[in-house]
Amino acid sequence: DDSADLAELGTEARRRLRLGDLLFGRRRFGAAAHEYAAALVIAPEDPVVAARFARSALESGQADRAAAALRPVVATHPEYAPSAALLARALEAAGADAEASTFAMQAIRLNPFDPTPHCVLSTAGPAAQRADEAQRCATLGR
Repeated sequence: DDSADLAELGTEARRRLRLGDLLFGRRRFGAAAHEYAAALVIAPEDPVVAARFARSALESGQADRAAAALRPVVATHPEYAPSAALLARALEAAGADAEASTFAMQAIRLNPFDPTPHCVLSTAGPAAQRADEAQRCATLGR
């Protein structure tokens, strides 16, 4: 539950996150990324804030910005599966398949039921495993 983690953020960061969530819900991904980026300036090491920024950045075609925001968070919070899965997705979108595969495997070790890393491995993983990962991606429902 992200709400417990968000309680530790300051008022301004929470306000920016709420606004970002509203914009994201309205499919205004670039505007949501702007609000999440402002929250990320306030809380640069927070994995929830970084994940929300990365998700909106990816949706607005900014894979490099998403990866840049996630790298330090994945390094300091390697147990937070959503960050590893989103980093894998961002790296795949940026064309860094080998690195995407590494982070996808990390995400699967943390949460094997998240379809995102399986979907990444279905295109960026080792060729011999792609069909199995595509099946997992479809079964888990990306």
